[in-house]
Amino acid sequence: MRLPSNRFSIRPAGHKLGSLISRSTNTEHARSAAHRFSYLYGLTFLPVTTTFAQLNELDAVAQALINEAANQHVWLFEGDMGVGKTTLIKALCRAVGVVSVVQSPTYGLVNEYSTKTGESVYHFDCYRLRNEAEAMDIGLEEYLDSGAYCFVEWPERIESLWPTHYYHVSLSADQAGIRMVTTQLK
Repeated sequence: MRLPSNRFSIRPAGHKLGSLISRSTNTEHARSAAHRFSYLYGLTFLPVTTTFAQLNELDAVAQALINEAANQHVWLFEGDMGVGKTTLIKALCRAVGVVSVVQSPTYGLVNEYSTKTGESVYHFDCYRLRNEAEAMDIGLEEYLDSGAYCFVEWPERIESLWPTHYYHVSLSADQAGIRMVTTQLK
């Protein structure tokens, strides 16, 4: 399912890649192509903001984010408690074909899920980590280097362990309940 292009805003619009994207009739395709271009040439792409108001839009948002992230498998999720990080990760897991039950790994720190094709998807919640040594104790760096999808909540607690390239996802909500997902391929 493709989201209508008016659900996306690309900033700044005057930037060459932003102009290229805004002229495209297929927003998802243009965004994904621009991200692949920026990743190949070592550029940090401009942030993109997607908004949605209803939970029934979440699967389409998740698919759009997967397309936008291209081949980047390490995703770092930031946002206030209760803003919807785990809910979005559940939708992302559905989109990549996870057949396991997806739930927050708050107490176990990491959950491993399996897809229909037998691939692993890892979901981390770093909120309860006291220090980065605990993350290293569970082998976080090996997970991040595995090539499998790694969805990391509360990554600011392990900032020195972030890989060189990742997909940054920031979630927020306004008082009306409109969710904003700002993403940037780094």
